[in-house]
Amino acid sequence: MFSFNSEEESKAKTELTAGPANIEIIKVYDTNQDGRPLLSKNGNRMVRLLLKARDDMGGEGLINEYVPLIPRMKWKAQQIVECFGMPEAFAKGELNTEALMKKKGRVLLKLDESPGYSPKIAVEQYIAAVMIHSDTNSNVMPADTSSDFDDEIPF
Repeated sequence: MFSFNSEEESKAKTELTAGPANIEIIKVYDTNQDGRPLLSKNGNRMVRLLLKARDDMGGEGLINEYVPLIPRMKWKAQQIVECFGMPEAFAKGELNTEALMKKKGRVLLKLDESPGYSPKIAVEQYIAAVMIHSDTNSNVMPADTSSDFDDEIPF
């Protein structure tokens, strides 16, 4: 169903700002529309992540994140799987894109002002998940440092 109010609703949403944000992977693309492998402009295989982001100021938006599958970008794939507490998704140098679907994590956003392009919000860094172990089970939770700082002075 189409609503004529959708343009007004989208204007009411706050845009993303630089800083910490929660993300969810909405879709992972490793092929283009006709089924061929997704390639960078240099001809290297890559993966595109469509991220739904919500920053700490209430801003919301979608971010396209591109991960070239080349040796010098291995750090980025490693950071992504650590963000979701899934190191096994990047075993033996292969990125398991199916395992990343619908995962939630935390990132640091930046304003990317690349020459020749209009400024846009992009992922600067994926924040590693914190492992929490208990006697009965183990869970993985995104790092949340907001409770680490207690400004209240007890006297």
